[in-house]
Amino acid sequence: MSLRLGEYAVEQIKAKLQANMPSRIAAINTDATLPLIDPLLSDQHSYYTSGLQSIPATPALIIAEGPASFAEEGSHTLKLDPIEIGVWILESDPDRQVLGKRLQRQARAVIESLWDSPPQESLDSKAYRIFPTRTQPGRTFDVDQNDNYRGFYLTLFNVEQIEE
Repeated sequence: MSLRLGEYAVEQIKAKLQANMPSRIAAINTDATLPLIDPLLSDQHSYYTSGLQSIPATPALIIAEGPASFAEEGSHTLKLDPIEIGVWILESDPDRQVLGKRLQRQARAVIESLWDSPPQESLDSKAYRIFPTRTQPGRTFDVDQNDNYRGFYLTLFNVEQIEE
């Protein structure tokens, strides 16, 4: 296992999200009974891969490596267990109830983009498996200067290298 798996996975997740989120959001938005999701920009202004000094404009995704565990496999050999990658979704809306629905729909688009888009259940042809493990509603912030509430929603994925 490569000790660079987390760094590699974050960049591959970002690329896969940029490639697949627009079509997933368009498909979800065809359901007229639920609030629309604004499309994410495909450039760098909607996708972040490290800590931020301030909350960016919405909608936005923040992709970061979580904790990794190691096990001793042999003499001077480490085995890297699957790592967690978190995708934080940031959305806004003047109505807190609509904001909650928008966050849920963005989480659905993230999961479908990473897990169900080709290559399914993996990041690339090098056999890096990705699997959604849980979602976690986050904090809702008070109304900002645009009279919108902003909130986070976290989706966690396990990433493992299944072939060397």
